[in-house]
Amino acid sequence: MAVSKKSNWTYDNREITLMSQMPKNVYGFVYQIEIELNGSKLYYIGRKQLISRRKKMMTKKEIEALPNKRLKKYYYVEKETDWQNYFGSNKPLLALIKQYGVEKLNLKKEILEYCFTELELKYKEVKNIICSGSMESTQYFNDNVSIKQIGTLNFNK
Repeated sequence: MAVSKKSNWTYDNREITLMSQMPKNVYGFVYQIEIELNGSKLYYIGRKQLISRRKKMMTKKEIEALPNKRLKKYYYVEKETDWQNYFGSNKPLLALIKQYGVEKLNLKKEILEYCFTELELKYKEVKNIICSGSMESTQYFNDNVSIKQIGTLNFNK
């Protein structure tokens, strides 16, 4: 979602603008967005992956150059996501941001915790949504929660 004025992420009251300011090998983060509207504060909790990984099919020339034709005919391409300009996926929240703008809403984007695997990211988003009580509160845009777990989390790191 492109918005005219930029709002940067913060973590531990420090502004985060580059991935190099985050822990090494971080996969993504759980965040909270805060806005002020008509004297009330409203919140949204979500997650953001930092690197997208896409499968790319090889060209005919690349396939011909393979020493073993039975090898996979694709490879993965990784690139940084648009995390700096991200404002969440909640449609009512995005509509408010579009209508009023970042500055009028006094929008704040806070990283709550960093995650190092996809499963950890999904789990901690759900944990933060449930533990904050956002599902029972009218102050939060969060209106549902779900997780499909594949694998097990290792809490003894």
